Amino acid sequence: MTDTALTLLALAAHFLGQPIPEERPDIRYVPQQILQDKICPGKKCRIEALHDEGVILLSESMKKKDEIIHNGILLHELVHFVQYKSGKILTTCEGQREMEDEAYALQEFYLNDNGVYLGGPIRFGAMELTCRKNN
Repeated sequence: MTDTALTLLALAAHFLGQPIPEERPDIRYVPQQILQDKICPGKKCRIEALHDEGVILLSESMKKKDEIIHNGILLHELVHFVQYKSGKILTTCEGQREMEDEAYALQEFYLNDNGVYLGGPIRFGAMELTCRKNN
């Protein structure tokens, strides 16, 4: 795990009021198709990253992104990692939205604090793909 990723992990833990997990996430770069197959099988969706039980998968396209954007997306997934390690696993759509809201809030703060303003809140996540069908 890089020094930057460790710093972002500490930021995520502090933001959530949790200790820094002793176990580190496994962070892997994978082809975009793997993410699509996990989140929206049989459809074409634009998923850049996801957390899956201690593993953070980042699209290989992330390597080409601006460092701040890349780190903002990684930070978002690290929030989910800390949530997972602290036992916060909410499976209802409302619970998933709560978890996403926490991740997006810190991601937006990080981006804005580093001079990146995307013109408004970013609130679309993979969970929206499944929750739209169920609600």
